[in-house]
Amino acid sequence: MTSAFVIALSLCLNSAQARPTANQQPRYGELIPLTKEQQEEAERKFLDGLRREWAPRLTKICEVEDVPAMVFTIVSPAYFEPWDRPHGVPAMRLLARSTSTFWSQENGVQVFSAVGERSSDFELEFFDLLRLLDADGLAKLASGTLSLEELSNPFGVVESITMDPALASVFLSRGSSATVQLSVEPRATYIDPKTGERRALRLAPDKPQTFMTEEKAGKPLFPHVPLEKPQPGPLNFGEGKVITLGEFREAAVQAFQTDYYIDGRLEHTLLFVRGSMDQETFDRVYLKVGAATPPVRRPAPSKLRRDELTEWIRNHPEIRDAWVEREGLSRDELLNGNTLSAADLAARNPEFAALLQARNIPPETQLQLGLEVAFTVDAGGFRDLYPPQVGPNGKLQHLHAASNRMTFVVIGR
Repeated sequence: MTSAFVIALSLCLNSAQARPTANQQPRYGELIPLTKEQQEEAERKFLDGLRREWAPRLTKICEVEDVPAMVFTIVSPAYFEPWDRPHGVPAMRLLARSTSTFWSQENGVQVFSAVGERSSDFELEFFDLLRLLDADGLAKLASGTLSLEELSNPFGVVESITMDPALASVFLSRGSSATVQLSVEPRATYIDPKTGERRALRLAPDKPQTFMTEEKAGKPLFPHVPLEKPQPGPLNFGEGKVITLGEFREAAVQAFQTDYYIDGRLEHTLLFVRGSMDQETFDRVYLKVGAATPPVRRPAPSKLRRDELTEWIRNHPEIRDAWVEREGLSRDELLNGNTLSAADLAARNPEFAALLQARNIPPETQLQLGLEVAFTVDAGGFRDLYPPQVGPNGKLQHLHAASNRMTFVVIGR
């Protein structure tokens, strides 16, 4: 896989319009092409910035986790603060998930590559978690008081929803404080008379959603699982630095006096490298980080059968607090998937009438009622996606932050 950074940089530098003549002023919004020297300087600054950002962070993680050797493919520019206590295997798995890489241990070297396969069965896994909860657990899930650690497989949930390294750090450091909540909301689907496409219509009340809750104290959610330790070798990268895949290969050529093939498209892919390795270990590592994704058909993600989940909801009154009620709609209608016209729905509730009018849905359009099932994971507080900056008043300003309260729709997308 070609490095996302190289692609982004290439697009940024090359997508320009024709250069204005000497007597022309550039128009507002016009992109001015760079000279070759300017392109080279911009690329140098871009890569230097990545080296400054990634090398110290990954070096810190290696020190905290006692990792003597690591090869990490940089495919995401995400900012994060390294955690300050060791977690072992859980930390490596979450770091990989949150940086769009794939983790493995090759003779004790921690390897993060850009090519691999990841489970796409989250809907089924989530449903399995629901079915393992007892009546008390379901009631707590519906009210939002169920702790994440009370689930039978909390790591599976965390690994599936960890979208950035900063969130991984939150779960590793104080994941026990996170709560989980289920919600069941009314929805409808219809065929758009203009396009023939099936569209969804949310029928839940249009009310302000809770964006963020107060940060809560917690402890690490997962037990420490030790990492494998490598054997030292003649190929040594020291305490940690960022180089290209081409430089990684060339170092091995010099150390082992052996030539290696390289995919030219990947030559400028950035790697963080640390520690030493022998030739057998390098061969295994290079096979991971030097590979491109094969051009084959991607398997379709597994889907949870809507009727199966609907039947489960029907048979579990313990989750009554999870329902979002609307005047003019009954639970049986939603569970049974009843069909009615837009005119009939509008007559039941003036808010529905206003919604249908705003969406320009003709009165004769047939709507099929149904459910939208979502769950919210709330670890409290926020996380920085970019470094906080010192403002005019001398205090830190969190200009690019994200809430640690996240909602995921399981059925109804």
